[in-house]
Amino acid sequence: MGEEIAGELRRAERFLKLALDEAKQGFGLDDPHVAAATQNLAELYRVSRQYDLAGPLYEQALKSLRGTFGELDVRTAAALHNAAGFYLETGNAEKAQECYESALQAKRAVMGPGHPSVCDSLLPLARLLRRKGRSSEALAMLQQQLRFLEDAGLGTSKGALMLLGQQAAFHKGDGHADRARPPLQRCYDIERGVDPQSLTTAGAAEALAGVLQDLGEYDEARRLLEESLSIQTMRRRNAIPADQMLRLVNLEMKVATPDSFLRAHNMAQRCCDSVESLIQKYDAITAGQTGWVGRWFGPKAASQEQIEKTYKAVPGAVHTLALAYMSLSAAQMALRRPEDVEASLQRGVDVTTCALLQRAHFQADSSNSSPSERQHNAQVEDRILDDRQAFLEQLLEDAARAGEEYKKQRAESIRQWQEDLAKVKQLRETIKEFLALSRELSAAK
Repeated sequence: MGEEIAGELRRAERFLKLALDEAKQGFGLDDPHVAAATQNLAELYRVSRQYDLAGPLYEQALKSLRGTFGELDVRTAAALHNAAGFYLETGNAEKAQECYESALQAKRAVMGPGHPSVCDSLLPLARLLRRKGRSSEALAMLQQQLRFLEDAGLGTSKGALMLLGQQAAFHKGDGHADRARPPLQRCYDIERGVDPQSLTTAGAAEALAGVLQDLGEYDEARRLLEESLSIQTMRRRNAIPADQMLRLVNLEMKVATPDSFLRAHNMAQRCCDSVESLIQKYDAITAGQTGWVGRWFGPKAASQEQIEKTYKAVPGAVHTLALAYMSLSAAQMALRRPEDVEASLQRGVDVTTCALLQRAHFQADSSNSSPSERQHNAQVEDRILDDRQAFLEQLLEDAARAGEEYKKQRAESIRQWQEDLAKVKQLRETIKEFLALSRELSAAK
């Protein structure tokens, strides 16, 4: 797969170089067609992380457009925005800020301060300022742009929703859930007014519920999460959205009453059963089966494309199932069911070492994987190992608190858990070293 992507990038490079040469010959060096072709080639080099080749091309295109159209032009603004993204990606925050500010100024001057395109440059600039410790300035910038959109009759537009969401994220990141609530409430009201059954409404409900949960308003948070869960279930044709259900489980655990613990237990169990069923389906697909053609014709063969896509989905499903079993064990502990707790934790260990997951890891670590793909695969594997480590540590912690009779009966299991935990920690150290080396090599390039 990695070699195929590399081949596609090489073919794209040849095509874009040819387009640039033809633009130069057909239009002349200072023509905007040449600047556009130059930017396209620069973008390809940026995506493929050939930053030494991309940088000069961004600067060349920007110089040409400034010379032809001046600073206050839509094309110059677009080039400034692209260059800012490149500088931000390569760690040149000062240059990125300079380009974003110039792009923002040009867009406001040419298209008007209320134009939706202004947000494209304003949002990354606000995030950059906040990273530099200028949070109040970033928030003021967002609020000012929101007023511009409202004055232009765009107070419920996509741009306005993005601004409100970013405001809330800044406030929540600063630990001010009370200040994050109003913009998230407004987002929810806008989305629900457009389509109460849309996925964007479900997302807005979840975001608002998270803040209300932080504020201790559990009843309203529960209502919103249940609304989101209902929408997601309907949109996914009655398949249980595990992530949304686990958010409800976490809320019920925070409420911490006997009834809420029981609700958390039942939802977590339902979530476990649903994801277990999904993983069984994945197992069948990777074995070459997608279902039955008919009573007499046997299983329908899965295509190679289906098998590859399924293998890629396996680690995410296993991670979700691990979270579900951890939530289930917490609810069982709260309900004082120690035997069930151990069974759930042990199932979590088994899930994170299942044969399907090992096959998925092997498939991902094929010899054709690119360095970036191998780095991503290592991060995925480390996340699963983190899940396994959590289960083993909880099993050992519970065993340490148990009586001597339990320790005698479970001596072999305890020894196995200790050995497994030592292996997991060693594997995670190896992955940590690999990722550190990968980052150093990327930086060197």
